[in-house]
Amino acid sequence: VTYVYREGEDNEQVILVKADLFVAPAVEIVVPDDVRVCSGDEAEIVLKRVYPEGVVVEWSDDASIKSVADDGASAIVAPVFDGVTDVKSVYTYKLTGKFKFCQPKEFDVKVIVDKPLEGRIEAPEAICEGASLTIDASSYVAESYVWSSDALETEKLLSKISVTPAETATFELSMERGLCKATDKVEVLVNSKPVILSVDSVGYRDVDIVLDPSLGTAPFLFAVDVMEPDNDARKTNLAYAPHVAKVIDAAGCEAVMDFVVVPPAINPPVMFSPNGDGENDAWSIPGFEETYPDAVIVIFDRFGKKLLEMKGSDGGWDGVYNGVEMPSTDYWYEINVDEVDKVYVGHFTLVRD
Repeated sequence: VTYVYREGEDNEQVILVKADLFVAPAVEIVVPDDVRVCSGDEAEIVLKRVYPEGVVVEWSDDASIKSVADDGASAIVAPVFDGVTDVKSVYTYKLTGKFKFCQPKEFDVKVIVDKPLEGRIEAPEAICEGASLTIDASSYVAESYVWSSDALETEKLLSKISVTPAETATFELSMERGLCKATDKVEVLVNSKPVILSVDSVGYRDVDIVLDPSLGTAPFLFAVDVMEPDNDARKTNLAYAPHVAKVIDAAGCEAVMDFVVVPPAINPPVMFSPNGDGENDAWSIPGFEETYPDAVIVIFDRFGKKLLEMKGSDGGWDGVYNGVEMPSTDYWYEINVDEVDKVYVGHFTLVRD
């Protein structure tokens, strides 16, 4: 700058003043764009470039900043996931670069924060021997799953697996999503199933369901076909037909066995002698009252005249028709047993001494 005093006069004075202007380079901070961390874990943020030399880096106050290097070029942080619907969020740190008389300049460092692996394994606490089950860990929303167990031939890599363990087993799970990792495990109890050794006949229509005492979980409930289960192993008054015995133990495990209540043979006597001696005084079929109480018996004389109609539960015939003792001769019978869908026809002899 030139200053002129008394310009053009004899005593003109000229003064030249020089001043140097220092132009400082712009503050440049290059922040990393690949910082990622699992929520709650620590990560290091290292600034890629701080220019020029002498720039002072100041980090804004943040409770998740654990430490800052003396020169401010790096920091240890532990941000927390703050998303709602996604499995990762972005946490932003602010820092300021200051250099001499330059205006401070602000910069942002963004950190990807992975949501922690949170969930639970869904599986039944217990199953019955031989049953399959599904173990589901999809609530963790992981990117990778690794299941391991002595009950598995190989590792399984899905969120949901189906298995049929032969005995009580523990299933261990390792998971990852982003930089988050987690482990979990579940034990599944395998209960032995009850075993029906036999269904024993204890009467014409009665059976006992016999169990293997070493298997199943007491107490037991017993049923045949569709009847309501109860704690009585003896089932009575069953039809002469195929049936299914079922046993349910305290753990809900079941055993079934097919069996047949065989209709007893019908053996009508070939003769009787109603002479009052107390022996063979009536024509009756042995055990018929108990075995086929609803059967219908019709007796005819040798000319086909119907003399009597009675049920199996009525006992026998004493040889009397309308108050008259019938003579010694042959008589015919027809026995209708609807229960087994059969009709028996034959004859017998009435003998009077």
